[in-house]
Amino acid sequence: MGEMNIAGDALLTIYDPKTGKLKKKYETGLSDIAGLAYSSKTKKLYATDFAWLDSTKEKAEEKTGELYELTIKDDKVEAKKILALDKPAAIAFSKDGSKLYLTTFGTKAKDDDSDKSPGGLYVIEAGL
Repeated sequence: MGEMNIAGDALLTIYDPKTGKLKKKYETGLSDIAGLAYSSKTKKLYATDFAWLDSTKEKAEEKTGELYELTIKDDKVEAKKILALDKPAAIAFSKDGSKLYLTTFGTKAKDDDSDKSPGGLYVIEAGL
């Protein structure tokens, strides 16, 4: 996750599992990566971008958080937008990689005085 007050600064970093040393870092163009998951079925990497700076939107149609497919090519990461979301957070794939589970915090409507959470859980088939 990048700095909350700087858009587009989130990095994807790769570490050596034995030594813990940084091996590579990539600029993603995303702002605030909140979740990262790899599908064993599709062999693709996905990220949720919370987009903190833009998370103050008041209407659902103004969503700015998103789900992205990340592709590493040479020394660059390409981020392909898959789905617009309202304050996305964690993501994880099922054991067989066929389903992506994704959570959002959501935004409560101004006139909503209930105790109900505006967040949600999405289940997406892995053929993204």
